[in-house]
Order: sequence, then structure tokens, then C-alpha cells
Amino acid sequence: AIDAARLARELAPRADLQRRMQGIVLLGVLLRVLPFRNREMTGDQLLEAVAPALAKYVGRRGGDVVRANLQAVRSGYEQAIRIPPAALHEEGRKP
Repeated sequence: AIDAARLARELAPRADLQRRMQGIVLLGVLLRVLPFRNREMTGDQLLEAVAPALAKYVGRRGGDVVRANLQAVRSGYEQAIRIPPAALHEEGRKP
């Protein structure tokens, strides 16, 4: 779980970028949880590997936007929490 909307509001350098930033936060979560993650790389190395693609994708919007996107990926990667399935269901009910 992560509050991607809150993070996007905090990190987006411009209001019109907030919705897109939510997706960038989720990219960080995906890098943390999906099995394709290269187990040989540290979290920092993995996040550094994403930087060139983000710079290419959003670089025309300026350095502030690139930095905000990199921080959004890092925030998603570092701040996502796991919620046990049992916590999502009423007591005594099967998932």
C-alpha cells in the first residue's frame, strides 16, 4: 500500500503533473516487488538504472521535473508497505 496521490501532490513541481506523478510513484513500488528485479543489484543501483529512461522521457520538461520523478520512484520504492491479506478481510471471513 502507498498513498501515491499524496506523494504526487508533495513532489510534483507543477500541479498539472500530479496525476502522472502517481504513476511514477507506482513504478517505484513495482521495482521493489516484482520478481523480474535483478537480485544482484542493490536498491540504489536499481533506482540509478531507471534514471536515464526517466531523463529521456521527461527531460524536455526541465531538470526540476526529472528530479521530482526520480524522487517519486525512490519514494514508491522505499515507502510502500505490505498489508497482510488477513487485514483486508473481515474477521473470520476467507479471502
